[in-house]
Amino acid sequence: MTDIVFPNNNETEFIKTAEDLGIDSLCFVYEYSGSFSEKLEEVSELKKKTKIGLFVGAFCSEKQVQSAKRLADLILVKGVENNRQLVERGLADIIYELEAMQHRDFIYQKNSGLNHVLTEIAAKKELMVGLSFSFLINAEPKLRVKLMGRMMQNIRLSKKYKVTVAVASFAKVPEEMRSMTDLRSLFVCLGMEQGMAKAAMNAVSERIKENQDKKSPDYIGKGIRLLK
Repeated sequence: MTDIVFPNNNETEFIKTAEDLGIDSLCFVYEYSGSFSEKLEEVSELKKKTKIGLFVGAFCSEKQVQSAKRLADLILVKGVENNRQLVERGLADIIYELEAMQHRDFIYQKNSGLNHVLTEIAAKKELMVGLSFSFLINAEPKLRVKLMGRMMQNIRLSKKYKVTVAVASFAKVPEEMRSMTDLRSLFVCLGMEQGMAKAAMNAVSERIKENQDKKSPDYIGKGIRLLK
């Protein structure tokens, strides 16, 4: 499992927690700004001090995606009030916190940031839906129930239209991280079958590997490489 975390000069604490929880690797996510290259160098140095795999993700706006892809292992965008344009362009790897819609839920459907049309488009664009553990636990108790319902709906939609779901802690501090077993148990309770939950645990690792392969001069297409 590769967990997604958002460090703030506390990378070593995240690494220690990952080691304690038995997490294979971490993707440190930073805002894509002028200091992004410096963060890449810092993480490169940290790799020499741990057996945990370390990757770098970029949290960026839609306009920054193409530039960020050249440097980052993973591209993330946060859900907005109207996700249609983000989903249709499908430039990022993961769109997360879709459930944070300010509008009320409908009578027969949750206002979960996804609908049948958007989910079908996301599947075609290979855009992953990120489910954030920290977003859920940091919500106020009354709101947490609503968010769980919205996550359950997004799980059902993703399953129906074969959208890849990526589960991670999305932790802002190390204390928000959880083991793979704990995360899988939670999302099974929210409606995932065991197979879907296992795939969701591995989705980030697989996408990072795919993105790294694309940067190779031998890369031709998905699953196809030039033999020398």
